Amino acid sequence: MKDGKLGAALQELQAFLGERAAAEGIHRMAYSRDWSPRYKDMTDLPDIVVAPNNTDEVAGIVQVALKYNLPVIPFAGGTGIPGIYGCDIDAESIEWCRSNLKGDYRVIPPMPPTDYEDSRFDLVLSASVLTHLTKENQLEWLKEIRRILIPGGLFIATVHGEFAAFFAFGRNAGDALKSGINDDARDGNLNGIAPPDYYRGTFQKKSYTEQVFGKYFNVLEYTEAGSLNFQDLIVMQKPLKRKPFWKLR
Repeated sequence: MKDGKLGAALQELQAFLGERAAAEGIHRMAYSRDWSPRYKDMTDLPDIVVAPNNTDEVAGIVQVALKYNLPVIPFAGGTGIPGIYGCDIDAESIEWCRSNLKGDYRVIPPMPPTDYEDSRFDLVLSASVLTHLTKENQLEWLKEIRRILIPGGLFIATVHGEFAAFFAFGRNAGDALKSGINDDARDGNLNGIAPPDYYRGTFQKKSYTEQVFGKYFNVLEYTEAGSLNFQDLIVMQKPLKRKPFWKLR
């Protein structure tokens, strides 16, 4: 480190942080920006990278920074996602997530409501969940997800559409979906976890999904077989309470 001021600051930081205060190029590059695409010409690297473990160390870092007139830029998880939350009716799966993954994971009941507060999330992901709910239960969970999303928040979900129905019903797929949705098939994979007759193999037409889901969300995009090359992928948005300013004119 060429700058004498930076060298002195690093020495003081390492006195109480040890190796958690570093100025090597690999550390500076790793903490120069978040998970956004990196650039070839990375000239805006931090001079020193520190990793405090408690508030006392944070206070010590700030004192050193003030002494040498150095800016301090907080760096969290390296992503714009402030928190990751997961939920399921399967307590064993939730316990595994708590033991192996970062985030807040909790068991929820098979039917709403959950204990999440209103407008809690800006993004909800539902992979292979609505595919196993009856028509009525789908509606209840659509209402709940709308409740816990912020206005303008995104809901990305998968369903068994007509593509999947062809593999399940073959030439009879048209008859199976004549009402728009078919939730007749019982699925025993969650026996002992889900209530009796709760878990289904549910298939639905694109037109049904767009019409019914569209009562709760703005359907932004629908991609057939867009998930796992089998389930249809839907991107939805909870309506804003008012029109965006650029649409007021």
